[in-house]
Amino acid sequence: MNDMKFWKLIPIILLVVLSSCKDTLTVDLDNRTVADGYYDSSQKIEQAVVGGYVDLRRALLANYAFLMYGDARTGDLTVAVDFQPTVASQNLTAPNRYLQQVTDWGYFYDVIKDANDVLDIVNKANGDILNNYQRNLFKGEALALKSAAYFYLARIWGTIPSAEKNDFGKLLNNEEAVTLAAGFATQA
Repeated sequence: MNDMKFWKLIPIILLVVLSSCKDTLTVDLDNRTVADGYYDSSQKIEQAVVGGYVDLRRALLANYAFLMYGDARTGDLTVAVDFQPTVASQNLTAPNRYLQQVTDWGYFYDVIKDANDVLDIVNKANGDILNNYQRNLFKGEALALKSAAYFYLARIWGTIPSAEKNDFGKLLNNEEAVTLAAGFATQA
């Protein structure tokens, strides 16, 4: 008798489990990482700007990078880290993981990508999301971040690839990169 009840319940259970409503299964998360439809308020666009500052901070502070790019690299300043003598001797390709983080220019290109994303978001945002003041503010901050990133890239590495849409990958010498950085600073 119990076996008969069991076999009658199986189709009912399968019917309930396999025939779910699509709306119940589709969950729209508030913290999604997909950008489409996410930037629907000035606060969320401001968070994107802050992300650029976070990446710039990471680029300059990781493993005392701001010191390693300047006085520590010339040997005029000693920093109490094991890879400082390697930096002072200009051996920037040594297999030290901390040194590899300092010599990774990808952090600065993250800043440029963040700034380009913010500029795209600001340009696509309509008038009921951003007023003129906010639009100019966020655009100016993004341009200033790009300017700082290109300046540091040129100062530290000299010839660098461009990350701009119109000449992506084109090698910029030091003067061209600084001119590009100055242009972004002027627009900001």
